[in-house]
Amino acid sequence: MPQVADEIPCGLAWALVALRLAAATRAANEVSTAPTAPPAAVDGGGERQIDRARILSRYALVQEGDYFEVLGLAREATAHEVRRAHQALAREMAPASLDPHLVSELGAELGAIRAVLDEGARVLGDARLRQRYQAHLPVAPAARAE
Repeated sequence: MPQVADEIPCGLAWALVALRLAAATRAANEVSTAPTAPPAAVDGGGERQIDRARILSRYALVQEGDYFEVLGLAREATAHEVRRAHQALAREMAPASLDPHLVSELGAELGAIRAVLDEGARVLGDARLRQRYQAHLPVAPAARAE
């Protein structure tokens, strides 16, 4: 099972708080998932808000430009794991699997995500391109601590 970078859950939590789908608690490292909007508002557009938060969180990773983070993979991931992650995310971000209003609202972001997912899978799936790509990445924080 691929490991998830710490930044991904933190980004998702931040997006949920920013969209007022969750509220920050007194402890700085905890987030409450209790809706802060009235139940009717959450029921009516709850799934759309969750999808919006997921898309914006993934788009933030796209802007950072690390293919491993965009695909949600550890840097040691195999080519098979790269293909599986790409396929799962491509299905998740496909216009057919999202609310049409959300697709029209975040079309540019979805297009950028799909382009980077495809490019990331191409680069990380090819051993030669992956080696060249990894040579230009900064050292991962965990590797620096050793």
